[in-house]
Amino acid sequence: MHRREAFATADRFGQPSLFVTITPNVDGTITLAYLAGGIQVKSLFDVQYLKHMPDKATMQQLAMNDNMASATLFDRSIEAFIKVVVGFDKSTGRPRKTGGLFGHVKAYFGMVETQGRGTLHLHLLVWVHGAPRSTSEYEARFQADLNYEAMVLKYSEGIVSNSLPIDLLQTPCKTCEHADPKYEALDPPLTAFEKPRRSEGVLPKEPIMAKCGHCNTMVSSQHLVRQALLHSRPKVWPVELPKLSQPAIDKYLDEEASFLKSMAGKKYDPERTHDHMRASFQTYLAGTAHMESNVDYQELLAGARASLEESNTASNTYVAPDKDTFCLDPIYRELSSMPFGPNETRLPDETVLFVIATLASVLQVHWWSHCSSCFKQSRNTRGAQMCRYLFPRARVEVGRIGTSAILLVRKLGEEYINGYSDVILRAFKCNHDIQIMIGGAEMAERIYYACKYTTKDQQKVECRTALALAAFDTRIQRELSTAESGEALSDEVKCRRRLASHMFNMTRKQEVAGPLCALYLLRESCAYTSHFYKKMSIRHVLKFLHQHSDTPFQLEVTTNIKVKTRPHLGECDASRIESSNVGSESDSSDLESDEEEDASLLAGPNRPGQSSVFVPVGPAEDYINRPDVMCKDISWFEFTSKFFRANRADGTSSDKLFMERHSLHKSKCIGVHRLARIPVLTGGVRVPFFGDCLKPEERDFHAQVALVLFKPFRVLSDLCPHGSTWHEAWESFQPTMSTGSAEVYHFMQDYHVGRKKAAKTRTSREEEQNIQMENDDGRTEPDDFDDIDFE
Repeated sequence: MHRREAFATADRFGQPSLFVTITPNVDGTITLAYLAGGIQVKSLFDVQYLKHMPDKATMQQLAMNDNMASATLFDRSIEAFIKVVVGFDKSTGRPRKTGGLFGHVKAYFGMVETQGRGTLHLHLLVWVHGAPRSTSEYEARFQADLNYEAMVLKYSEGIVSNSLPIDLLQTPCKTCEHADPKYEALDPPLTAFEKPRRSEGVLPKEPIMAKCGHCNTMVSSQHLVRQALLHSRPKVWPVELPKLSQPAIDKYLDEEASFLKSMAGKKYDPERTHDHMRASFQTYLAGTAHMESNVDYQELLAGARASLEESNTASNTYVAPDKDTFCLDPIYRELSSMPFGPNETRLPDETVLFVIATLASVLQVHWWSHCSSCFKQSRNTRGAQMCRYLFPRARVEVGRIGTSAILLVRKLGEEYINGYSDVILRAFKCNHDIQIMIGGAEMAERIYYACKYTTKDQQKVECRTALALAAFDTRIQRELSTAESGEALSDEVKCRRRLASHMFNMTRKQEVAGPLCALYLLRESCAYTSHFYKKMSIRHVLKFLHQHSDTPFQLEVTTNIKVKTRPHLGECDASRIESSNVGSESDSSDLESDEEEDASLLAGPNRPGQSSVFVPVGPAEDYINRPDVMCKDISWFEFTSKFFRANRADGTSSDKLFMERHSLHKSKCIGVHRLARIPVLTGGVRVPFFGDCLKPEERDFHAQVALVLFKPFRVLSDLCPHGSTWHEAWESFQPTMSTGSAEVYHFMQDYHVGRKKAAKTRTSREEEQNIQMENDDGRTEPDDFDDIDFE
């Protein structure tokens, strides 16, 4: 269902502009240790400079032992990310006035999944105001404005970068220490894309990517990064901060007091909170001179620097990422584990660059020895022997828009850096990825894959039917394997084992990562969406209009009102109260409500003078019998988005009443959604691609679906007049469509462009991979297939 919602959002708003993946650092932060009870402090600002920080193993154990703390921290991080970085206010259904990092966002759709170590991450599709909404719109802009490519590149470079903020190529060579550094780029060896192997018992080393132009020392890209980090590393940490005036300190205290008040609610004690904050923040905000006199701490940092210098060879021998000296550096641990605090806004500019580079060199780097997920069968590569993410990436001297990706500047030494935002990196201190989905026909394929990838199958914890079918399929496969081995099973044994398999599936614990399970308990869903959704079944409505005998009807409860209802359920309330009867056309389709309730819950049990009966309600009966005054000339698609079936009261305006032929005319009326819904087409029916409709019956089916969605109607003849074919009726109506309906129809057609392109590319890649496997002539070019596997 979530995949339909993702594509429904694309039907409503067009192609998504960005594909963002974020993995909040919840298993290695002091915040998690605080939530899990690993440290006891009154405020996170009491934790200063590693004083109370547990070691890394203890932090991970705390996360494993408290799944709810992990899920809570993840949820709060994502909500903060959406509110501040995405800049969207779900309560109003609109972007915040100031926008966000990506601009003004009109919609987003995200799904949570688990990683190998059980932590959670979010895949998020983002629709940005001003971005092209379809392939044809992009191509029209590109052809009309010669500067459009430069504008797209400027926007892209403003939110994502492949480069570290410190210049790797201006750092002196460690061997010759020449005052005028000069490095020559080398082509990456083919082995750099493969899983490293031992050679005669010798551990593999980092691939050579450059050489010094003065002494010819061969070095790896990782060496260049390490050398630049050591060169820019502060001599003393924490660095000395400029002193704050008392008014500036009071400003920080007021901001923190406002936050604590919003969290504490009625338990908020202004005097006690103010005294505590002044005691804990005064030293924190005043400066850091006291840390410079901490001899033990400075000796620790001096020892760490010596260790880093010693371990920085021209090409390091393989070591596991979590054992790497730079990953264990005390300064990195402090930067990545501590929450973003007020003092970080006071750092000198050169220290800020060092902080960003340090975080990016660990959190945003693809490890040179790769990992197991790199070597799955992929569309990108000829087989499972090459990194499917195509690291190390090709260098790019000048940014450009490629055939299927925007290629930003990537220089020597940055081949393993994954694109990042310095703002997100400093604020959230976590791994993330930003893909810009703006482009032509080739990009439509990537957009189609991004929508599918965002909603790819996770453990099936939301559908009991899917779990039962999966268990049954597994049982059948085992029976086939048994038969192939020569063992014959009787029908009785097969039935008994199938039943046992089904019962075991119903009663066993599902293998779901603890944090994901806790997130379901916390939010009841793993989806983060900007809008609410409502289902539309075109197939059922077509059957209803054609009066088929197998048309499905819903049984709804109606109350014949014989006395006055409660006075508080007047016209105003009826306009915002939504029925929750199961299967109704109104909010039974909504995945979530926004303060619209069932009026029957407020009315309480039936009183004398009322009687409840069940009546059959046909598909789209609310729309067909809609009131003329409010919504006469409106399509079913627009009606579903804006209106719902509400409970009727004595004071309800006649403008909101259904027509008398409506089955629920006496008890229901029209209500208006406070926030518009996004209709989701169900039943496996979409508007077909018109270009594929070559036969008359195919064109007629396309016309039926499109007319039912976008042309106002009450009876069948409103859609297709007598004497006309469905296709003729569509051709007559299409020029008169409203602007909104025409846009949605165009976006629905654009969906097929990406799908067809994806199918065509998949076939061509399979053929190309077969040729490559026969000829063994090198690796796939990253310019064409860069980052299709979003991981």
